[in-house]
Amino acid sequence: MPRRTNKYIECGDYYKIELYYPHTNRICDYALISKSDKDNAQKVFWRKTEYGYARDKNPATGKDVLLHKYITQTTKETVIDHINRNKLDCRRSNMRVADSQINSLNRNPPRNSLTGYKGVSFDVRSGKYKAYIKIDRKQFNLGLFDTPERANQERIEFESKLMYCLSRNCKGA
Repeated sequence: MPRRTNKYIECGDYYKIELYYPHTNRICDYALISKSDKDNAQKVFWRKTEYGYARDKNPATGKDVLLHKYITQTTKETVIDHINRNKLDCRRSNMRVADSQINSLNRNPPRNSLTGYKGVSFDVRSGKYKAYIKIDRKQFNLGLFDTPERANQERIEFESKLMYCLSRNCKGA
């Protein structure tokens, strides 16, 4: 018979929540939460979705709820960014409220990336690697570099400055 409660494993200053395959007792993954969220999280039986999130029914509303939304008590429209990009790491130190622009900057490189980096491509004409960033569907070129690593480093530095400004509503970013 499948479990209807998750097992919580204490790991220092956070808990790991065992997530199970549907209709079995087999563990498929773990979600992470801050210690302060354990009592509230235990009210729900968490499962892993096909999209990689922890989800179940909110006992108060009967509607589907994602673990990171349940913990932060935010609406469906509010964007929560997982800083380390792990959808199951719902520790408070790893989550921040963000707009879609900041959240889109914090993504993994596309699977079809030839360089292995987001925002870096090989420029055939120059024989160098181009660093770029996309904001509001517009591409901004950051320069040409001898190696993909150097181009990626430049993009990351620019992105960090941009995210800092976006999070503080700087003008002229």
